[in-house]
Amino acid sequence: MNYNKIILKKTSCIVCKKINSKKLFNAKYLLFNLKGNYTVVRCNYCNLIRTDPMPTISSIKYYYPENYAPYLDTKIKKKINIFKMYAKRIINYFFDARGEFLPNLPPGNILDIGCASGSFLYEMKKKGWNAFGIEPSKYAADYAKKELNLNVYNGSIENAKKPKCKTLDLIVGWMTIEHLHNPILVLKKLRSWSNKSTYLVLSLPNAGSFEFNLFKKYWYALQVPTHAHHFTSKTIKKVLKIGGWNAERIIYQRSISNIIASLGHILQFYGFKKIGRRLIDYTSNPGLFNYFFYPLSYILALFRQTVRMTIWAKIN
Repeated sequence: MNYNKIILKKTSCIVCKKINSKKLFNAKYLLFNLKGNYTVVRCNYCNLIRTDPMPTISSIKYYYPENYAPYLDTKIKKKINIFKMYAKRIINYFFDARGEFLPNLPPGNILDIGCASGSFLYEMKKKGWNAFGIEPSKYAADYAKKELNLNVYNGSIENAKKPKCKTLDLIVGWMTIEHLHNPILVLKKLRSWSNKSTYLVLSLPNAGSFEFNLFKKYWYALQVPTHAHHFTSKTIKKVLKIGGWNAERIIYQRSISNIIASLGHILQFYGFKKIGRRLIDYTSNPGLFNYFFYPLSYILALFRQTVRMTIWAKIN
């Protein structure tokens, strides 16, 4: 896929169905320095922030190369150091970032939308869950199916059929909903596969945090045009409501890695390429520094200012 084959389409607000909006700023896809200029706008009626114009679903693959971080970060390491594994579990117990924070549920049927290479789904399967996944990337889906023996549909969520089970007990989407061109249609589809006790758990960037207004086009979580929408806690609740779900709880994740990566984007812009790259790569491998910054991230989470939110929702 190359840039010349991308088809751009003007967008309208998925909530209001209107195009009237306020331009906030222009931005590029900074992760891989790929071509394309996009505008970030805010709806004049409901305040939902979106990317405009957007590449069509069929042409956006240009922005998802095989070295796209989620594809690589969700691979299972074949050789595991037992000491490091248990040490990490103990440390994470005391320094819980709440990255993949789930309701306390007995094993049942789980669907992971945008499961990438399948590491989370693999762990849930080992815990006794009947696991299903949906992943648009053939590269990532093939790894999940062939290397991890997972039941993964390769294609868009919009085209996917209901998993072969009576009903779903848990649906998760880790950093997925912001990628969808029309999440409301997808939410309605997921609702039809669910029951009254089904939990929908979504993690997503928090455009209501101070970082969005501070960094703007350099905001690491912006990632236009792969991120079609940029939600605040209020706008995601509206979208969930229209899609047939009620947000029961919002958890603000305890991490400031996004701030560090955003600073990396700024440093790269001003010519400090190497140090900027190191700061950006920090998000994938924070190491011990993540625990050093934990008190600050804990405080920011209390004030709902960390960049990632996790939402628990049930059918309305």
